[in-house]
Amino acid sequence: MFDFETLLDWAAVALPALVAIVGVWVSIESPQLETRAQKNSWRAGLILFGILVSVVAYAQQKFAREKAQQQFVNQYHPAGILVYGNRRFTFYNKTRSTLYLWGDKLADTPKDLGTNPRVLPIDANYYLFGDKFEELAIKNIGQNGEARLPFEMYFKNELGEKYTAVFELLVIVKDGKVEVHTQMISFERSEW
Repeated sequence: MFDFETLLDWAAVALPALVAIVGVWVSIESPQLETRAQKNSWRAGLILFGILVSVVAYAQQKFAREKAQQQFVNQYHPAGILVYGNRRFTFYNKTRSTLYLWGDKLADTPKDLGTNPRVLPIDANYYLFGDKFEELAIKNIGQNGEARLPFEMYFKNELGEKYTAVFELLVIVKDGKVEVHTQMISFERSEW
């Protein structure tokens, strides 16, 4: 398959050297050099300069491509924060693009995946009610105690790539009041 972009990259690299070679042999006279060896040295210097310009152009293009690719990856790689307060979990989208929340999973419960995603634009948040979570925590932990629970959230980015955000929830129950501390473990591509 013909790749026009690659052809342009190589043209930008090769043309300075080609112009130097053609210019030296066709039209550029060496400045006040009398012997043939001096003139050939001058021409060789110009050719080497053209090759050097080509090498610098190639290095610059490689750096620009790598930087553009990294910016692209950073734009679509998910990032976020999960907090608990006022009897609900709130996820804040810190990605530089829209995220789509498809579902979640708490500890050993089955995954709860929806048929339609929840849309989280840039810097938006989405909350999950924690009423049933608190009831379940008190039931399993008791009026006083603590437990660590895994919690997962399932996302797609704008490119349709699937990601799983993995959290650990430290659930503390004191006198029947529930306090939850969240810690993100990972936010990685995965098939769910």
